[in-house]
Amino acid sequence: MRKNLSIAVLLLSLILVISAGTVLAKEKVVLKAVVTQEAEPFFQDLARQLDANHPEVDIEVQLEAIPYGDIRMKLLTMAAAGNAPDVALIDHIWMGEFWRGGFLMDITDKVSKEDKEDFFPNIWDGFVRFDDRAYGVPISTDTREVYYYKPYWQDAGIDSVPSTWTELLEVTQKLNAPPHHYGLGIWMHSPTAFYVGLWQGGGEVVTEKNGKAEVGYASPAGQAALQLIVDAHNKYKVAPTSFDGELDTTFLQGKYACYLWGMGSNYYDIARGMGWSVEDFTEKIGVSENPLPDGVYDSGNTQQATMIGGWAATVFKDTDYPELALEFILSATSQENAIEYSRKSNTLPVRRSAYTTENIQLMKGWMPYVELYVKELEYAQVRPSRPEYPQLHRFLTDAMQAAVLQPKTPVKQHLDAAAKKGNGVLGK
Repeated sequence: MRKNLSIAVLLLSLILVISAGTVLAKEKVVLKAVVTQEAEPFFQDLARQLDANHPEVDIEVQLEAIPYGDIRMKLLTMAAAGNAPDVALIDHIWMGEFWRGGFLMDITDKVSKEDKEDFFPNIWDGFVRFDDRAYGVPISTDTREVYYYKPYWQDAGIDSVPSTWTELLEVTQKLNAPPHHYGLGIWMHSPTAFYVGLWQGGGEVVTEKNGKAEVGYASPAGQAALQLIVDAHNKYKVAPTSFDGELDTTFLQGKYACYLWGMGSNYYDIARGMGWSVEDFTEKIGVSENPLPDGVYDSGNTQQATMIGGWAATVFKDTDYPELALEFILSATSQENAIEYSRKSNTLPVRRSAYTTENIQLMKGWMPYVELYVKELEYAQVRPSRPEYPQLHRFLTDAMQAAVLQPKTPVKQHLDAAAKKGNGVLGK
């Protein structure tokens, strides 16, 4: 009997040892994720949650946070070399390049109909959809509007932003006081200001005619938009002719009375770095919808418009862990995490369901003008996510800067040159 008991104890001990070894030998899974620097804290928390949700495996998410100026080329280089991460955040204006390269997983059938319908349709269609298939999930956006430095406006007795371009130029002349500050700041390293005017006048970045794509920069609306920028710099001299590469920061420092057209999420982050509270921000900085081109572009075909940017969460096609990678990005872009991502990344949610009355009040704690942004999301326009877009962007930015530096040359000539270059790369 004692012998049988000893054997039973030995067998039990072996079972316990084997079981313990099994626990200790959980499969190790390493997911590599490339994110923006702003998004890193959010994804750190999400990585811990993913591991906790799967006790059967040991999941390590290796996050690499890359500055905006480097992320596109690094991802393209990694993907082309067969060394892509499992997951990445991609600016929507780059999505076409990654789609054309065949690098991204088609997740169309992995997102529910209810989820798809919760995203703003312009964002879903403009950020992740190609040939009616989805290659990512939108995660964040931002809008563009007019920002103004309240102390200068109050000193001049002006209490609101004008509703038209012509009136805005008149007001900024009154507010112009160089070299202390200028009446108007225009971001010239991006075509934001041009696009807003183009869309307000009914123009398009790329048009389709008889099945052929053409760049629409030189339309009457485009000419009017660029002429406004040229006149602000040269005719009215309310904007400096030297291009300010740090305009977001210098605007908050009081170098400009007005910023046409700015992105609020940048400002809040910079303002915090300057030691401002939300109350400081709203005391010094005002915001308004974009003035319309009444009197500048007089076809009668004007409409309110703004530009949005934003990011998509994607899974690369060659991942060894497609289900886990997909779970990771769907969790990041879920209804439950929309507000938390907004708070940690200082961006706007891309889901309609995020903008409840309660959530809007909550968001005012880090984004005080959120109600205006929600209104703008309904009519905001998205730059085309075409594979050629980065080149189209460069051609247009070069034309804008050339037009400002060569004001005697008709703006149409500059836009025609940019459009010709753009047409030369479309479809290639």
